[in-house]
Amino acid sequence: MSPLGILTYSFGAEINQIYGASLMQFQYFLDLYFPPEWLKAALVLALLSTWVLVGLYAYLNRYTRRPYFALWTAGWLFYALWLTSSISFLEVNNPPQWEWVKLACIGICAIFLFWGALNFRGSHRGQREMALTVLMMLLWSYVARHSVESRFWLSMPLFTILSLSSFLTAGCFFSQRLIHRYLGASLLGLGFIIWGIQMAFQPFFEADDAMRPTGFVIISITQLLIAVGMIILMLEEVRGEAISLRDQIKADARLTRHLQKEIELTENKYEHLFQNTSDGIFVVDPRSLQILEVNRAAQALSGYSRDELLQLRFVNLCPILREKEREIGEHPEALSRIFASYGNIPLTRKDHNMLLTEGSASVMAAPKGAAVQVHLREVTERRRLEQQMRQVEKLSALGQLISGVAHELNNPLAVISGYAQLLSMRPTADEKIRGDLAKIQRESERASKIVQNFLTFARKHPMEKSNVNLNELVDVTLELLDYDLRASGVKLVRELQTPLPPVFGDPNQLEQVLLNLINNAMHAMEGSPREKFIRIKTEASGALVRLIVLDHGHGIPPAILEKVFDPFFTTKETGAGTGLGLSISHGIIKEHSGNITAANHDEDGAVFTLEFPVSHVKPEDRKAASSPMRKSGVIPPTRVFEVLVVDDEVAILDVFSELLADKSCRVHGATNGLQAQKMIERQDFDLIVSDLKMPGMDGRGLYEWVKETKPDLVARFIFVTGDTNSPRTLEFLQQSGNRWMTKPFNFREVESIFKEHFRRFAMEQGRADAPAAPSPR
Repeated sequence: MSPLGILTYSFGAEINQIYGASLMQFQYFLDLYFPPEWLKAALVLALLSTWVLVGLYAYLNRYTRRPYFALWTAGWLFYALWLTSSISFLEVNNPPQWEWVKLACIGICAIFLFWGALNFRGSHRGQREMALTVLMMLLWSYVARHSVESRFWLSMPLFTILSLSSFLTAGCFFSQRLIHRYLGASLLGLGFIIWGIQMAFQPFFEADDAMRPTGFVIISITQLLIAVGMIILMLEEVRGEAISLRDQIKADARLTRHLQKEIELTENKYEHLFQNTSDGIFVVDPRSLQILEVNRAAQALSGYSRDELLQLRFVNLCPILREKEREIGEHPEALSRIFASYGNIPLTRKDHNMLLTEGSASVMAAPKGAAVQVHLREVTERRRLEQQMRQVEKLSALGQLISGVAHELNNPLAVISGYAQLLSMRPTADEKIRGDLAKIQRESERASKIVQNFLTFARKHPMEKSNVNLNELVDVTLELLDYDLRASGVKLVRELQTPLPPVFGDPNQLEQVLLNLINNAMHAMEGSPREKFIRIKTEASGALVRLIVLDHGHGIPPAILEKVFDPFFTTKETGAGTGLGLSISHGIIKEHSGNITAANHDEDGAVFTLEFPVSHVKPEDRKAASSPMRKSGVIPPTRVFEVLVVDDEVAILDVFSELLADKSCRVHGATNGLQAQKMIERQDFDLIVSDLKMPGMDGRGLYEWVKETKPDLVARFIFVTGDTNSPRTLEFLQQSGNRWMTKPFNFREVESIFKEHFRRFAMEQGRADAPAAPSPR
C-alpha cells in the first residue's frame, strides 16, 4: 500500500473511533437524562412545533392570499399527520395495514412543499398535475408496503424526496435574500437546509430506537427556527412595504400638491380667460334658466352688476327665449341650435335699450348637474360700421361717377365757352350781344368751377402745399354751395379780415374741410323754427390765422362733444351720414400743423374753430407773363403752321378750326388716337393738340407711340383735359413736361400758350424772327 493510502486509512480509522466514541457518549447522556418515556415527549414536542408552523402558514395564507402559503400549510398538515400516527403507533408498533398510509403522508408532504416552492419561484403548476402526483404517491406507498419488507428501504425514498423539497424551498428563500437582503430569508433558508438534512437522515433515526428522541428534538428546534425565520421575514416584508408605502404616500403627497398647484393654475387661467374674454359669458341652469355665473364682459354688455345678474333668469335678458323654455329644460343642447337658427339675438339691457347680439351655447358639467355656457357678443356696432363701410363704398363709386360726368360736362361747356368767345370777337357783334355773350362765358366758367370742385371733393388729392389765402378759399367754397344755401334758406354772414396773412397748405384739402363744416352746419339747422344763418369769420392773431364757422342749430350735446372727431361717429340717422367727415377734417388739419376744436356758443349753436400757423414761405417770383409776340407786335407770317387737333368731340374740333382759321395755321382734325396715328405717319405736324381721355387709343397712348416712332414730335404736344384732379392724370402731365390746357378754354390762355409754342418752335428751326402766331379776332 502506498504511503498516501496508509495515511488515508489511518485517518479514517481515527475518525471512525472518534465518531463511535462520541455517539456512545451522546447515547449515554440521552439514556441518563432522557429515559425511553421521553420518545413520546419528543414526538409531542415535534408535533407541537409542526402545528405552530401550520397555524403560522394558515394565518399568512389568510391575510396575504399567496398560493404557496396554502400549499405549504397543506404540506405541514400531512407532516403533522405523520407525527400523529407515529405517536399513536408507539404502543402497537406500526400496524401493517396502516404503514402505507403513514408513509404516504411523508410523500404527500414532500409533494406540497415541492409545489409550494415552485409557486414561490413563479412556476405555476396545474391542480390536475398535482392531484395525479398525489395519487401516484398513494399508489406507490401501497404497492411498496407489500413489495418491500425492510422498513428502512421503504421509507428511504420518501424521506429523500422530502429532503429535496426542503432544499428547493431553502433555495427559494436564499434567492429572495439576494434580492431583498432580508434576515428572515436567511434564517428560513438555513432552517430548511437543516430540516432537509434531518429528513435525509430520518430513516437512520427511525431504524435506531435510541436515536429517535434525539432526532425529533432537533426537528422541533429546526421547525421553531423556521417559524421564527418566517415571522422575521414577514415583519421585514411588512416593514419594507411600510417604508415603500410611506415613500409612496410621500410621493403621492408631492404629486397631490403638484396636481393641486396645477389645478389652481388651471383654475386661475380659466378664471382669467373667463373674466377677460371680450365675449359676454353667461353660465345658465338649463332647467330654470337661472343665471349661475357671469364675467365682466357680460356685466358690461347687460349693464347689470354681477349680483344683479345672479338674481335674474336668462329670459329676462333674452325674452325671445321664453317660448323655448320647456324645450331647453328637457334638452339643454337645444339652446345651441336656437342660437344658430336665430342668427342674431336681441338682448335687453338694464336701461331697457335693445342690443343686437350673436353667440353660441354649449353644455358643460357643473356641481349640481349640467349647465349651459352662453357666449354673446354685440353686433350692433359692427352692423353700424358695416353700413358705414357700404356708405363709404358708395361714396367711392360716386366719386368715379362724378369723374365720368365731369368729363362729359366739360366737353359741352368747352364748346359753349368757345363759341361765346368766338362770337364776341366778331366785328358785327354789337354791345348788347357782346354783353349777353359775356354772361354766357361767365356762367360756363362758373359751371366749370362747380365741376372742378366736385372732382376735388370726390377724389383724394396728393398733398400739394402752397401759400393759401383763407378769404379766397371761403369765396371759392361758398360759390360751390351757393345754390344749396339759397335752397335751404340759410343766410350767410362773412366777417373776413383783410388783409389776411397766408397759411401754408393744400387748397384742395382745406376746401374739403370748409365744405364739410358748412354742410354740417346746414344739416344742424334743418327743421329749426329760428332764423337760419351761418357766420364765417377769419382773423389773424400773432402767429396764428383762424377760420371760424358758427351756426344757429341745436348745438352739440356735452356728452358727445369729445367724440365728434372719432371715426364713424355720427348723430345723423342711419344712412344719412358716414361719420367720416369730421374725422377726415381733423386729420387734414393736423397734417397742416393746425388745430380744430368744437364747442357750443351762447346762442344755442355749434362753433368750429380752425387755427393755422402763419406761412413764412416766400412766394415764387413770378415774371411778367408778357409774350414776346406782344413786345414785337404782329409779325407777318413766313409760313403756315400745320396743327393737328385730336378730340372725340367734333364740336371742339370745330371750335379750334374756327379759332385758328386764317391765322397762319392749317387745322387737321382727328376724333381718336388711331386716326391721329395714321395722319402723323403721313406728315409731321408743328403742333399736336390732344385730349387725354378718348375711346380706343387715348392721348397718353398716342403720346407713347409718337415717343417711340417720331421722338422729335414729342415736344410739340399740348394736352387738353377736363379732369386735372385725377392723380393719374397729374402724374402723367408732370412726367411728360408738356404744356396742357383745361376745359372749358379761355382763349386768352390758349393764345398765350400757342404763341409761346410757336416762338420756341421758330427758335428751334433757327429762324431769326418768330413767325406770326394766330391772334383772336
